Amino acid sequence: MATPLGAITRAGFARRESVCVPRWRTLGQFAVVYLHEGAGIYEDTNGLRRALIPGDLIVLFPDLAHRYRPASGTVWGSTHLCFHGPASDVWQIQGLLKPAAPIYHLEPVADWSRRFEAVLSSPRSAGYAPPLYDICRLQQLLAEIVTGAGHAAQYDADLRWVSRACSLIEAELGGPPNWEAIARPLGVTADGFRKRFARLAHQPPARYRMSRLIDRACELMAADIMNDRQIADSLGFCDAQYFSRRFKEITGKAPRTFRAGISR
Repeated sequence: MATPLGAITRAGFARRESVCVPRWRTLGQFAVVYLHEGAGIYEDTNGLRRALIPGDLIVLFPDLAHRYRPASGTVWGSTHLCFHGPASDVWQIQGLLKPAAPIYHLEPVADWSRRFEAVLSSPRSAGYAPPLYDICRLQQLLAEIVTGAGHAAQYDADLRWVSRACSLIEAELGGPPNWEAIARPLGVTADGFRKRFARLAHQPPARYRMSRLIDRACELMAADIMNDRQIADSLGFCDAQYFSRRFKEITGKAPRTFRAGISR
């Protein structure tokens, strides 16, 4: 049964020895294939060709033609899950799952095999809830794959980078932003900084900076020590009208409405 978040359409285990080269295929949905026994070869039409060993996981994308098979003289033992829906699409849309990097390595194999089994291990019963639980457990599994595989070190490095970038932006709130100066301690150009920040923080650095300025404006309003014009001047806005427009854009409220809702 499908849910508003999507559905797991197929799940199971495979064990085979065939070494014939399969045809290229496109699934029209997502799938993950976890190799827990043997060895194999994966290829896709992006030009990737990769030898597979136990612990390797393949992410198959809806529109990417691919093929995989056991290596000659070996047995292929794998677990697979096929799925689709909005909750799955967002992983690719936000760049968390990338067709250019579809292979992960997950160990220990026994532990990860149990994690796959747990996605569909709940008692089966009629009704709407079980499929919804399944798709939510799948989202947790995908998060564990992305952050707990061999990519954990890169994930941690990205987290440290964006935290440092945010600190550098916030340190420059007192005046006009100098993006070259902000980018320099991170060893990138201003353009490189903008691109990497947008990819990791899911928003342009200029918007992040504006959000922090509005946070500061909210603090000043709560302290009730400045009017809007004074706040606009202190935070570097050209005038109170522009400040008011940007404040409403970020918070959804005009400054006057925000002030009226503050408990004194």
